[in-house]
Formats: sequence, structure tokens, C-alpha cells
Amino acid sequence: MISVLKKYLEQNRHGNLNEEFKDIYLSHPNYPSLFSVTDTLEVLRIENMAANVPKNQLENLPEHFIAAIEVKDALNFVFVSKNQDTIIYETENNEKHTVTREEFRELWNGLILAIEKNEKPSDIKKSEHKIAITLAVLATVYLVSNFAYGFEIYGFLFRTLSFIGLLAGIFILLEKNENGNELVSKICSFNSNTSCDSVIKSKNSRITQWLDFTDLPILFFSINFIAGSLAGSAFGIIGLLSLLSLPVCLYSVYLQKTKLKKWCMLCLVVSSLVLAQSLLYVSYFDNFKINLTAVIHYTIIALICSALWFPLKKIISERKDLADKNKELSRFKRNFNLFEFLSSDVQELPELTSLKPILFGNPEASLTLRLFLSPSCGHCHTAYQKGKDFMEKYPEKIRLAVYFNLNIDNLGNPYVPVATNLQQIYFSNGNIRQAIEDWHVQNLNIEDWLKKWKQQTISEEVATELNRQYQWCIKNEFNYTPVKIVDHKLLPKEYELEEIKYFLSELEDLKAAIV
Repeated sequence: MISVLKKYLEQNRHGNLNEEFKDIYLSHPNYPSLFSVTDTLEVLRIENMAANVPKNQLENLPEHFIAAIEVKDALNFVFVSKNQDTIIYETENNEKHTVTREEFRELWNGLILAIEKNEKPSDIKKSEHKIAITLAVLATVYLVSNFAYGFEIYGFLFRTLSFIGLLAGIFILLEKNENGNELVSKICSFNSNTSCDSVIKSKNSRITQWLDFTDLPILFFSINFIAGSLAGSAFGIIGLLSLLSLPVCLYSVYLQKTKLKKWCMLCLVVSSLVLAQSLLYVSYFDNFKINLTAVIHYTIIALICSALWFPLKKIISERKDLADKNKELSRFKRNFNLFEFLSSDVQELPELTSLKPILFGNPEASLTLRLFLSPSCGHCHTAYQKGKDFMEKYPEKIRLAVYFNLNIDNLGNPYVPVATNLQQIYFSNGNIRQAIEDWHVQNLNIEDWLKKWKQQTISEEVATELNRQYQWCIKNEFNYTPVKIVDHKLLPKEYELEEIKYFLSELEDLKAAIV
């Protein structure tokens, strides 16, 4: 389903959310159900619709959508593209099939998933920027080294082959760690017999406990690239080592052909490059002299690259393992039954709803995020900012209600005037948003804030309301701030405010059931 959804997201200009979709989807407690897909799209604020559609309405469906088809008694979700007379659908294995509309109706069970097109696509992801910068640096080194050596034919060919090989090694590494380039991923899986992912992640790719086939391209070609860029005498060594590496390449092809029965296009590119360097070395053997100085230089570069690579490989592997474990933990944590078990219903609910908090956002929003704050609480600044951001991200679902949990009769508390003046500004329809943001966001000190926002008079209604809010907190034994409540559910301490987004649908259903 992930591959199919990625195609659909890209088609509708949501490609920048691919990785975020994948992380949330894989950690969803109902993975891999259709509900987990639609719920993840909801979290990402992508308008979507899953529905059973009469087959005679196929012509009225969008040009692109995801459909459920039945092939050999198995249900598969496919990415559908409508042409004038035919239907092209792509499977999870990146297989493309072209059928007539009537043939598609026979396969289709009527279920579709459609999403809204993004009219304001975001910029390229940060990870793609990093890859682009890395490639730009390597390309610059490649060009500078060629200009420095005057584009001498043999050196130019070896540098070019090493440069291409290094790029292939990088892409293999990205594919292995599930962070591959979209173009490369398409090349790797353009039909059912090709799959870089299956080959690269196979147990057969491991040579020893600390070395596998994916290490060889990045090591071999990075050493060759650096050696070829720094000295013109290294090409004999590169050619000889390429010739000696041919058995390894043949074994790789053998594994793909006989055991894995899948072809890795990147691996075949690497093997082809090694073969090309070997042929170049054999064909022009007399032009490549190996001397002691070249051997020493190449050995030093090889030792440095190896010393850098293996610790880096361990870090990359540990980060991937940690990310996988986090997905499993997130899936557990995102189970609504667990969230409901850990959260508790607040007491004195009728009295809570009768209070008069400072309200922000859409009055028609289905849920209310209630924050009991104190002007003296540093954590309340963070809670308010997160609550405001959350409200602005989901304006149709969340509105923000700000209460105060402090004793206004405590004359020794210098922060009481902040609360009383904020409540007065709200009751008198003043610029409450700017006033509260000056305190919780801009973090003005008391003197500057009061100089800007102190009211002429504080009404009795303000004192009464703040006291009611304080007494309600006492009844519920809330002797701390911030207190975070979603409608009538006290947010468990194990959850952050932003994690409420995973339960919006369930909380809406729960509220509807209560009402």
C-alpha cells in the first residue's frame, strides 16, 4: 500500500509528505487497514474520501485514484490512471497493467480512495536538499580534478567510472536505509523481475558479521574516486583491483539470478563499472605503471576511508534500528484504547462547561482544548504556544479555551495582575490575542507588559470568574499548571499536546456518543 500511496500523493502534489505519511501509517495501531490510511491522511490534513462506488460511475471518477481490485481471489489496492479508452493500474510491486474499462470493471470491487489535490505544494524535502548538496560537492571535485589533470583520456575515463560508481554506491546505501531517491526507486522496480530493495536487504548479501555487499561499492569507489582525484598514478592500482574484483561481481550476479530471482539494477551498474575498469586496464596495460609511491598513497586513502566508513555505518544502522523501534512504540502509544485507559474524565463537568474562559478559534469546532495556566509558570508558555499552533493547524476540529489556576486573593503573588488584566481585556472585547501572546509568546516582563496592557478598571465579574476557575481546580485537586483537557478528557502525562492529532476522529466520535 505504501508504494501505491506514494505514487498517488506525488500525483496530487503531496510528495513532500511521503516520509511523514510512511512514518505515521506504519505506526498506526490498525496498520495496514484502509482505516489506517484514511486516518493518517486526516492527521496530515489531506482531504480524502473512501467509498463504494457503483461500477457504472467509473467514467465520473477522477483521472487518478486508488482502487481495490480482486486478482486470484486476493484483494489488492492499485493506483489507477484513466485514459480515454483504457485504464492503467500500478500495483504495490510497481507492475503496470493496461486494460479496457470493461476489463477493469470485472476486477474492481467498487471501493476507491480519493484525495484532494494540493494547490500549494511545499518545497523539496530537507533530505533531498542534503542529497543534492552531496552530489554537487562530488561533481565539483570530479570537474576540478579533470581540469587539473587536463582531461587526459585514461585518467578521465577512470575518474568518470569511479564517479558514477560512487553515485551508485550512495544510492544503494539510500535504498538500504529506506531513504531512496524517487527516480532511482522507479528504475530499480520498473517491472516484476527487478527489485533493488529485495536484493540489497537480503540475508544473502551479508559476507561477514561486519561486512556485506552494500559496503563494497561505497568503499571501493570512494577510495578510487579520492585516489584518482588526488593523484594520476593510482589508475594502475584501480584497474588491477577491478580485475581482481570480477569474481565478486560474478557471484553477485549469480545470487540475483539463482537464489534471489530478482535483479538489482544498481548492483548491475556497479558490476558493469567494475568490468569496464577491468577491460580498460587490460586493453591498455602498458600505460598503467604501478610504483611504490602510488601503492602507499592508495593504501593510506583506503585506510582512512575504511576507518571513517565502518563507524559511520554503525551510526546509520543504529539510527535505522532506533527509527524502527520508535515506529513500533508509536503504534502501541497511538492505540486509542490505551489513550482512553490512561486518560481520566474530569470531575464537576457541568461546572467546567459553565466557566467563562478566554476562547480562541472556530466556535463551530467539534472539540475544545482546555488549558489551565498560570502567568508565573514557564511550562505554561510552551503549553499555550503548542495549543495555539494545534488550533491553527486543525481549525475545523479544535478551538482553544484558556483558564487560570491561581488564587487572586494571594496578594504576595506579583503575577495576579497579569491574569486579571487578561480576563478584563477579554470581557471588554479588547485585543486579547495580542495581549496573551505578548505574555506567553513574546515573554515580556511584568513591568513592560502591564505598561502596555494594564486596564483602567477590573470588574467584579473578572474576580468572580477567576475565583470560580481556581475553586474548580481545587475540587479536582489540580494543584499544578498547565492542566490540559480535551473536552472532558484529562490529557495523560505520557502524551504531548501535539499527539492529540492521532485521536481526533475517535475523540469526535466519543463526544458525539456522549451528546
